[in-house]
Amino acid sequence: MQEISQRINTLESRQNQGFNLSEVEHFELGICYLERGTYYLSVYEAESAISDYNKSILLLDKPYSKFIALGDLSEKCFDTKSVATILFYSQVAQAYYSRGQILKFTNDEISSIEDFTKAIDLYETVCKFRDFWEIELNLTSIEIDNLRFNAYLFRASSRNILRRDTDEAIADCNKCIEIANELSEKLGQQYDESFFIADYSELANGYDIKGEYDKAVENHNNFIDVMERLIQNEMTLNAEDASNLANSYMNRGACYNSLGKNYEALRDYDKCSLLRKRLHEYGEPQDDFDFYLLYLNISNAYHSLYDMKNFIENRKNALNVIKSIFRIREEMQTLYYVCLSETLDILNFHSSKVKNVEKVIRTMLKEFLDPMRLTPKTTEAEIEQNKIITKFQYMP
Repeated sequence: MQEISQRINTLESRQNQGFNLSEVEHFELGICYLERGTYYLSVYEAESAISDYNKSILLLDKPYSKFIALGDLSEKCFDTKSVATILFYSQVAQAYYSRGQILKFTNDEISSIEDFTKAIDLYETVCKFRDFWEIELNLTSIEIDNLRFNAYLFRASSRNILRRDTDEAIADCNKCIEIANELSEKLGQQYDESFFIADYSELANGYDIKGEYDKAVENHNNFIDVMERLIQNEMTLNAEDASNLANSYMNRGACYNSLGKNYEALRDYDKCSLLRKRLHEYGEPQDDFDFYLLYLNISNAYHSLYDMKNFIENRKNALNVIKSIFRIREEMQTLYYVCLSETLDILNFHSSKVKNVEKVIRTMLKEFLDPMRLTPKTTEAEIEQNKIITKFQYMP
């Protein structure tokens, strides 16, 4: 890293002194920034990484239009400029791919999609001439195919997070499977199963967003099967695997809920709960919001089964989780009152199935509304709170 930084300083110093860098030196400087940005990304220095990626793309994009487009090259063009063009396109693609990673890391999903799309377009253009650079240049495509795989996968993830272009996100995931199968055929061996884990997860997310819960369950099944095989082979369960597996059980359970398969959902929630408790015992940090979602989903399953006793118990657990972080996570305050209001509405609607329903509602109001009354709230949270007070004509 020190050598790369020194080379950057040397080339920048020449520019500052009024010397014009050659095209080769411009290219070299762009690559140096790309490599240093990748280092910064590996040590989670986001601002430094994005700064170097921006400079890399700016330098590499300058001569971009000067090169003959690969799509216009015939397969007989085996001259030096063709070789340079192929290598150049690959480097520019990597610059966009790497910047897309850091943009995604900083939650700029829209910009990351734009960069992953540029990277994908360049990688696909390079791959049109796969026979040329694999046979004539004796270059391997494995690294480029791995980057293509990840670019499609990350773009699918960003699209799912934004909950838009879901069909395109699913198409991206299917492209990943296509790339993996191509590589398996080429290598004469099965593509590493671990690569499919995130792809199955994103496919499940995409189908879940679309409301195609059967297909979502199918892909959650694939994810869980692969994860459990890998864990069995490694004979250990690390924190990251346990967390991912817990999330998949909870998400599959939610899909079962939507399909009316409530007992299957409860079994998945139980597995999720066991994994989260194990993580807690290991001292791994847990997001309280995940526990809230788990209790909320469990309560929804019991509600669908008209088991109001367990519904109330798990809704209280969900509310207590948010209550514990109410003052330090302002964004949870509106959610808290919405959850409380929905819970009370459900109890009111199923009054015939709840013994002493008025007493239960009043007890919940005293337990979950009174302690929060004097807490500073957002406008949205205050509106939701006042709705509860008005609806149930409640005064402490």
